[in-house]
Amino acid sequence: MAKTLTITLDDAVEQSLAAAASVAGQTQEGFLRQLILERIDSNSSSDVAADNDWSQRLLAIGRPCGVSLTDEQLSREAIYDN
Repeated sequence: MAKTLTITLDDAVEQSLAAAASVAGQTQEGFLRQLILERIDSNSSSDVAADNDWSQRLLAIGRPCGVSLTDEQLSREAIYDN
């Protein structure tokens, strides 16, 4: 079921909206509908994006040092061996 919403915009915002919609070749209503749908879609995957952003930043600060440790070397017991 479709729902009609009414929003109040000041003149400057309405002019910007009209210009952006015109550039996109859409009506103001169609342009706003598309923006809203894109925003809703991006919010539904924001958790995945946040996780991905975090992991990308973490990988970006790492530097390859040419050394790989085995699982045994990383074990709790190996930490305390001299």
